Amino acid sequence: MRTVNPLFARLGIPTDAETLTGIQRLIKERVTETRHLDFKRQLNNIDDLADDMSALANVGGGVLIIGIGIDKADCAASSQSMIFAWSSSRPCRRHEMG
Repeated sequence: MRTVNPLFARLGIPTDAETLTGIQRLIKERVTETRHLDFKRQLNNIDDLADDMSALANVGGGVLIIGIGIDKADCAASSQSMIFAWSSSRPCRRHEMG
């Protein structure tokens, strides 16, 4: 049984947002980005990564998922073959989409 991440609970982030199953669910359910949940299809340079991580830190934490595209409504819409999930409470995790 997975323990509930207290930061995720406090910020309203789905508890499985950084797992492969959770990422697939975010796409299937077309979850909307929030102040604490950010999707990026790709990062073009290290400055983009630093900006995104700083923005999450400035709002009290959250999850950045690299490899998820969004639609015009800022909802999760597509995925790359490899996804990286970073949260302010855990190290970066790499997932390969099947």
